[in-house]
Amino acid sequence: SYYMRLPCVVGICVLQLLISDSLAFSVLTAGSPAPQTLRPAATLLQHTRSFSAQCTSLRTARHRKNPSVLKMSGGAGSCTGVFVYIQCKPGTEEEFKTASLANAQNSVQEAGIARFDCIQCVEDPTKFVLVEVYKEDAAPAKHKETSHYATWRDTVADMMAVPRTAAKYSTIFPVEATGWDVPLYLKTGSTESIQDE
Repeated sequence: SYYMRLPCVVGICVLQLLISDSLAFSVLTAGSPAPQTLRPAATLLQHTRSFSAQCTSLRTARHRKNPSVLKMSGGAGSCTGVFVYIQCKPGTEEEFKTASLANAQNSVQEAGIARFDCIQCVEDPTKFVLVEVYKEDAAPAKHKETSHYATWRDTVADMMAVPRTAAKYSTIFPVEATGWDVPLYLKTGSTESIQDE
């Protein structure tokens, strides 16, 4: 970005000015620049080029290490958030939660899924929302090919009061994809939190 490049640009400009001043001083004082006089200027130029290369290298390494730095505001490569809105028939809430819990616990094991939340409405317990965050574009389709999704889909089919709907979003914050990952103890199926381990 502009702000990442600015320190490098300023540094290069300052060093180039120093080089120019050094050369001018050499010409004025010696008439013709001797090798001994030009050596500091040449060294300074070499450092300038090295500094510029290091700035470029650091930016490249940072983006490779954390590609999600570029994922803000739904940018290229951002995670996909899917909200699935569900209303089940009265009296089937517990069965639905049991089936959805099994599906969620298996879904967070998938490489392309960062998190898979299931939440229930306080005012109307028949209403649920599944919050699914996918790390890659192909992950939603891969998820629907899994056996645990097929089991959940078939199990809850008769529980639906109305057809479920879904809406897709691009993540903004957390910025990094790893910020959406569920805690490790949930992925391993442990009932104890990290603090208890």
